[in-house]
Amino acid sequence: MRILVTRPKNQATQLVDDLHSAGYQTHCLPLLSIVPIPFSDREISQSVEIIKSSDKIIAVSANAARQSLVLLEQAENAQPLFCIGPSTADIFREQGYEVRIPAGSFNSETLLKLPEFASIKGQTVTILCGQGGRDYLEEKLADSGAKVRRVELYTREPLDVEALDIERMEIPDVLTAMSGDTVEALARALDMTGRGEWKSLTLVVPGKRVRAIAEGLGFDQVIAADKPTTEGLIDALRKMQKKSGNSSASDSQAV
Repeated sequence: MRILVTRPKNQATQLVDDLHSAGYQTHCLPLLSIVPIPFSDREISQSVEIIKSSDKIIAVSANAARQSLVLLEQAENAQPLFCIGPSTADIFREQGYEVRIPAGSFNSETLLKLPEFASIKGQTVTILCGQGGRDYLEEKLADSGAKVRRVELYTREPLDVEALDIERMEIPDVLTAMSGDTVEALARALDMTGRGEWKSLTLVVPGKRVRAIAEGLGFDQVIAADKPTTEGLIDALRKMQKKSGNSSASDSQAV
């Protein structure tokens, strides 16, 4: 089975290696580039002060975690950091930070079910994130009475569609997109290169929210992985293969 990997180039290596180890072939089509936001000395100082005065700090992605390390070091942060998924948490743990992540599904909804967020009225919560993105965390925290601040650390820049050379690519068996932004970039690239028929291929995404985005953009067969991790993606692929195998066996018996 040939899998299309759409992660940014500097983040695709581990996913590709894990897919190969699981027996899958891959083709990489990076659709976005993660670009750190350049901070002036004044902006660095302001961000450090924001972190110092926070009651809770949440990093929403591995990119946010990487870009925030310098700020956290300057702030001499000693409090636990909250993360949505294990890959983000691992970046902080490697630097010696204490981390809290939700159990089970790794998303904003389960993060807010942690006991530390049961009563946050009047607390200051800082969200480490990229520009744009989902506002769910900010809205829910504000609804609970928290003062919410964002420290935006990077942007997601679409790559030049013409340079991707999609027209010459062999049709994959399965598409993957690990974020809503990537799904939107994939849909745009397919539409602009005359590959709209690829929207009928199976697309594996992380969770129901991203599945809804994909379906709204015209993808016909969207599978939501249970977890937004490499393990979750591979598990979804295996379940899909097993279901396909069972369907084929049933069809054969019917004949």
